[in-house]
Amino acid sequence: MKQAKLHEGKIRLVFTVTVPGCPFPCLAGKNYPNDLSTGSALRNDLFSWRGHDLTPEEDQAWSIETNDLLGEPADIRIVHIENARYENPFVCVKAIYPAGTLIK
Repeated sequence: MKQAKLHEGKIRLVFTVTVPGCPFPCLAGKNYPNDLSTGSALRNDLFSWRGHDLTPEEDQAWSIETNDLLGEPADIRIVHIENARYENPFVCVKAIYPAGTLIK
């Protein structure tokens, strides 16, 4: 992961994406409400990516150390959403998995 930012009660995770045949790195990000409650999108994606739920310390503090996520590899599933009003499609991060999960 490239960066994690907290802004106005929201968290944004940004990933550098390697695209075969593309000569430059691409970025894909996802915004979350600052919510780690059970069933929240952020908690679900962290569980899927890290392979475990929040640690007891994270759960008790109701927070995670986003700096620990920096540089952590991941496989992400993205969807491109076309809109006639925009030249380029919107890139939506649909899921985050441990690195190597999506390699066949």
